Amino acid sequence: MADTRHRGTAGALLLLAGFALFLLREPLVGDKTFAVNDMRLFAPWNTPAELTEQNNAGTDGTLTFYPRRLFARSELLAGRVPLWNPWNFAGLPFQADPHTALFYPPNLLYLLIEPHEAMAWLAWLQLFLAGAFTYAFCRELNLRPGAALIGGLIFQSNPFLLTHLVNPTNADSGIWLPASLLFIERIHRGHRPHAAAACLAATVALSILGGFPPIAVYAFYAVVAYGLAKMAAEWRETRDLRPGLLIGAALALGLVLAAVQLLPVLELSQISGRKAVAYEDFRAIFLPFEALVSYLVPGFFGDPLHSWLGAFCSATRDQAYESYFWRNSYLENSGYAGIFPLVLAAAAIARRRRPKLALFFLGMSLISLTLTLGWPTFRLAHTFLPGFKFSRICRITYLYGTGVAVLGALGVDALLARRPGRTGRWIALQVGLAAVLLTLVVPPSREIDERLEALGDRGRSVRHSADWIENRSGAWDLARRRIYWNYDTWLRGIIVLLGLSTGAVVILVLYGQRIIGPRAFVACSAYLISVDIAMEADRYFTFQDEFYPSHMPESIGFLSNAAEGSRITRYGDFREVLPPNSGQVFGIADIQGSNALLPRPYGELVAQVHPDMFVGFKKVIAIPDAEALASPILDLLGVRYAMSSRFIPTGDLASSGSPLLHWRLVYNKEIKIYENRRALPRAFLVEEALHAPSGGLTLRLLDDPEFHPRRIVVVPPDAPTLEQVSASSAELAAGPSWVEIDHRPGRIAIDARVDKPAWLVVTEAAAPGWRARLDGERAQAWRANHIFQAIPLAPGEHEVELEYRPQAIRVGAWTTFVAAILAIGQWLGLIHPRALPERSSA
Repeated sequence: MADTRHRGTAGALLLLAGFALFLLREPLVGDKTFAVNDMRLFAPWNTPAELTEQNNAGTDGTLTFYPRRLFARSELLAGRVPLWNPWNFAGLPFQADPHTALFYPPNLLYLLIEPHEAMAWLAWLQLFLAGAFTYAFCRELNLRPGAALIGGLIFQSNPFLLTHLVNPTNADSGIWLPASLLFIERIHRGHRPHAAAACLAATVALSILGGFPPIAVYAFYAVVAYGLAKMAAEWRETRDLRPGLLIGAALALGLVLAAVQLLPVLELSQISGRKAVAYEDFRAIFLPFEALVSYLVPGFFGDPLHSWLGAFCSATRDQAYESYFWRNSYLENSGYAGIFPLVLAAAAIARRRRPKLALFFLGMSLISLTLTLGWPTFRLAHTFLPGFKFSRICRITYLYGTGVAVLGALGVDALLARRPGRTGRWIALQVGLAAVLLTLVVPPSREIDERLEALGDRGRSVRHSADWIENRSGAWDLARRRIYWNYDTWLRGIIVLLGLSTGAVVILVLYGQRIIGPRAFVACSAYLISVDIAMEADRYFTFQDEFYPSHMPESIGFLSNAAEGSRITRYGDFREVLPPNSGQVFGIADIQGSNALLPRPYGELVAQVHPDMFVGFKKVIAIPDAEALASPILDLLGVRYAMSSRFIPTGDLASSGSPLLHWRLVYNKEIKIYENRRALPRAFLVEEALHAPSGGLTLRLLDDPEFHPRRIVVVPPDAPTLEQVSASSAELAAGPSWVEIDHRPGRIAIDARVDKPAWLVVTEAAAPGWRARLDGERAQAWRANHIFQAIPLAPGEHEVELEYRPQAIRVGAWTTFVAAILAIGQWLGLIHPRALPERSSA
């Protein structure tokens, strides 16, 4: 019997692994890469004639995750822990950014193979583990192997995981929820409960270490809710709280296990521009109820390349609720979990075979939908639950997909226990659905279009009775036009819905009439779900021939060589030239880019160059106005080159009166590159200091056209004066002053000779964790010019060393180490309190 069970499990896991391989066949065994958008869309590659179909909503994999994985790999292979990233902005903490997922164990694969290959194989691992954990959880619930297999397949198509698979951390944090539920179930049933508690702690920690906090938070709340439900059931049955307390202890241990990531994130968040988002700003991204049609017809609002979901959602609401932070995204609002899974979920509810389980996961799905729609449940979550004020709420469709997966497995199990009767009802429902859908797919004629337009006009005519009617009529007027213009996409979506629903009814009828047996029913169900998943995946998996074009444009080569030790900027639109974060791939330091925890002081500084450069809380975009190139802040940032596809009027005067003559054209081929001859080096000496508190006053001083960063540095009021430094030293320097710098990530070594007291200004951003040494002794590095660092030097020759060694990572690492010892001890049985009673599965 055990051998049969093991063979069945092995067969199911092979099927899940094989299906994941099929979905990712192009990058894994074909000639494609894991990039779903083509970098040739952007200058300086610009080859639109060669562009292929692509998913423009999936640029984060190319522009955010790949550069970080590449940097982490290079640093680790060089024997350094990548704690500081000098390539973006003016430098910022690297490991403290959760998206780096530096301590997520599967990411060790990046050390063995190139990141663009490792990303594809890790995506396969994510899909496989997602299905395998769900299968194991369903088997622990005593569901039949066929039902567990269907549950695993449905969870592999979780709408959030599937659409965000090219963004590694999103799926890394999400795949561990079924595993956590599995170990809660084992604790509840007394199956080696203390070992299960250690495993539960590990899964919670891995979800956090996976690197996507919103999903880790949602998964944690789901685990807590399931644990409380089990605790309540245990109390009703036995009045025994020990299993619930063990679950609580395991969850707490999981948080402690993740301290190596949590503590640095919390430290960085203190200086980050990211803040709690007010409820009113969330109103701009609540999904209108009508948009749920895309949960049945995924192509209703277009596709990842051409979408009008955002326009429709905006049209349904008062423009007063348009948010500065977010807009409705086609990718983020994808909630299509499949057609047959919804039918199976309905069967689980109707059959009531496992009513409590079905009710819990139905509640999970429905609450997720109400949160996405912005119903009162969200107001409660926003007010009382930590973690609901910092991220798009639409990502909670992840929990909706999880609930559908378990309900689907419960539905199959219920149907295997008792065949469906009254199959005529299924046929009648399908005939009715087909009739409705066929009326929708009639090719639009001028007459029909005119009728629809008249209906829209009629709706608008009563707009004075309610703003809601006015907004809705306008939105559906937009929908009418877009459907008319994109009729082929609309027709394809309706036909797919009709085909899948018909297939589901045929399978149920054949099984109900005993024409096919249980195994054939499971096989047909798995096939239909797999076809559905594959069609949906193909909409997003537009894999490209190259991750980054193998041909390096001459302009990139020019900057890689010429810009060493300095930084670049862009003039023009946000992604017009060299997309954000991509300069790092080529060893080019860039003052612009995107980061979820961008330090707030840096954003404030670049906003002085131009107020439109600092967008929201995480983006610094290109300089939109040529006049801003006159700002002395660019000189202070060490910006030596500006890239643009536009002409910069270097001979004109900016409105501030500062000439742009210090900019000169040095490259003029596929793009234009201008050199700033006033750019300062990464370290320089200043002989005059102005003491002022950091903040608005300092920012105004720095942006004053009369401010010369080479002559004046702004330091805090409590910083020493140069007279005090001079009085403490009687040494005189022979010869002129000079500075030599050796710069590598997280460490800056400087040799300097000073002929009179001066401030050594280092244009690497200050952050908690920088340690300074002056001539071998600990020294104070003062915040200078709002975001940089400065050390006062007496006359003479000096050796200065700045090293980034944050206390949070050291404390976090030791905390994680101790927690890991405790978890391993508990798993091995070395720590074993009084045993819990083992109970049979229900």
